[in-house]
Amino acid sequence: MRDPGLDRAIVGGGATWADVDAATTPFGRATPGGLISATGVAGLTLSGGIGWLRGTHGLCVDNLVAADVVTAEGRLIRTDETENRDLLWALCGGGGNFGVVVSFEFKLHPIESELMFCSPAYPEGRANEVIVRWRDFMETAPDRLSGLAEFSTLPDDPSLPEHARGRRVVSLAHVYDGPADEGERIVAPLRSFGEPLVDFSGRMPYRTIQSLYDALFPKGRDRCYWKSTYLSRLDDGVIADITRGMAERPSEMTFASIWKFSGDMQRVAEDATAFGDRSMP
Repeated sequence: MRDPGLDRAIVGGGATWADVDAATTPFGRATPGGLISATGVAGLTLSGGIGWLRGTHGLCVDNLVAADVVTAEGRLIRTDETENRDLLWALCGGGGNFGVVVSFEFKLHPIESELMFCSPAYPEGRANEVIVRWRDFMETAPDRLSGLAEFSTLPDDPSLPEHARGRRVVSLAHVYDGPADEGERIVAPLRSFGEPLVDFSGRMPYRTIQSLYDALFPKGRDRCYWKSTYLSRLDDGVIADITRGMAERPSEMTFASIWKFSGDMQRVAEDATAFGDRSMP
């Protein structure tokens, strides 16, 4: 990082988000990353980068201000707002097709020492009701609150209450990017849609939140297949389609999540980055 103001982070192309958070959070600063600390900075950023801070600071690409790139010809070139600007635009969501990025420069933002992480896990059998209530709540939620509704299966783990082990759930996972006491008040309704099987909510440092999902996706364990789509609306019929499909899923290792987009992520013009249209909610 550099002075004054600790407003930038220079990140090597081989770094993970755990590396970045370890370097920035001791100074009360962060730049938007993903949800798993072992994720590579390069791969996530070049694809767009959707994480917990998207409502207040947008995507990874919205915070990328410069990069050093080795081209196919073996030339090392700099790209920023004044030099090779078209290349910076392409790197902001266009994938790894334009060269080898050996260094990224990101904007840094102040981060609270503790944030409120909200994650009640409700029985999947109540998913239609829970997701409808979640959708309606998120319509007026502040930009500081970013979250998702996720279908998964709880592990058969002695650290969990016996009645919750191995159960299929829909979890409402959210982070409030602001004072923890304020966040705890804001997310209280999400924790009261009836009795959750288990509630993983709590106040914790951003760096801790960024590693909470690591155990679900340990590096090197899984051969994964992913797909996604944008939704122009999340009406009751769409919710019913999702819950029906999840009830028929072939494996307890199958995950599905519905992400709410809002705030700074959606304030970026469609043509400002290679990530493209931000209008889908």
